[in-house]
Amino acid sequence: MVRRTFGSIKSELARVAGAAGQSMADDQIMAYVNVATEELMQEHDWPSVIDRLRFNVTTGRITLPTEYERIMMMTIDRVPMQMQSPWFEFVGYGLDLAQPAPTPDTQIDFLRDVQGVLDREECATFADVPTDTTYALRVYGERDERVCGQRPNISILGYDAEDIWIRAATGNSYVCATGNGASTGNGAQPNNYDDGINIPINGDTDPYFIQTTQTAKSITAISKPVTRGNVYLYAVPVAGGTPFHLGTYAPRDTTPSYRRYQIPGLRDGVTYHIVARCRRRFTPIVQDTDFLLISNLPALKSMIMAVYYLEAADAEKYAAYKSIAVDILKKETKAYIGLQRTKPIITVSENTGVRADGMYIL
Repeated sequence: MVRRTFGSIKSELARVAGAAGQSMADDQIMAYVNVATEELMQEHDWPSVIDRLRFNVTTGRITLPTEYERIMMMTIDRVPMQMQSPWFEFVGYGLDLAQPAPTPDTQIDFLRDVQGVLDREECATFADVPTDTTYALRVYGERDERVCGQRPNISILGYDAEDIWIRAATGNSYVCATGNGASTGNGAQPNNYDDGINIPINGDTDPYFIQTTQTAKSITAISKPVTRGNVYLYAVPVAGGTPFHLGTYAPRDTTPSYRRYQIPGLRDGVTYHIVARCRRRFTPIVQDTDFLLISNLPALKSMIMAVYYLEAADAEKYAAYKSIAVDILKKETKAYIGLQRTKPIITVSENTGVRADGMYIL
């Protein structure tokens, strides 16, 4: 497995595309590579899309960086954890959340009582807005983001402190008709309101943040333009107090989304050391220096041909070329991992497929 950038192979890919009658322009080749990569990533957990990450957590919650879409396996303080199925909480013999946490003699004994890692799907922030008081929003800029003297906005969607969906007026003028006459006022019609609130990114003027009067209880989605530096989001107590960090958004995060997991039973305030094997999320390449998630050149050549025939409505050739690409990556994976490191066909975590308190959910 060779690590490659788009710029290092684009001429070779352009040659193949040209031979098939496709456009040889860089932007077209890049578009084909992005489509081919996204499709190939769905076929298997290739070694190039798997990383080993380390976390230190002090709560029962873990949120992955935006580049990763799921945890495949995990240990906590060197104790393997079971990645539970999405149905674990909703069937008989599932997790009893009302059960009080045990008080064992050792940390290892305690971790063995933890019943697994629960999926909490996607979220827009590293942490939730605290519920102890009313919070407003504050956005920090890391670098000067002004374009033609104007600051770009980060758009934040969610609910305010009273659980009302946040909508902000555009400020357009309107005409109100009353009786036989009409009067003009300032404000906005319902269709001149935007969902969420737009906050300018201030990375150019001290104190390098903008705080709004808009309260927030929960945040459901965030969008931002490509920026020069990171953008930081905080929740600030309206009555005064220490800001609470909600999220850090990288320059290329335009619609950031994070996979979150919950580990019931972990004690708040205790530091746990987590090692996890995580699968990368597809991220399109946008420039020559970007590294490829799928870097096998023969596989990319075949998959680009498959995409071409898919768009040409030739399903037979599409399937044939895709099969070639997948087979090449499977052979690369086998050669990279090695037979002696292949995962066992059968693994036993407790009893053979059965828990002491009922059937185990795989």
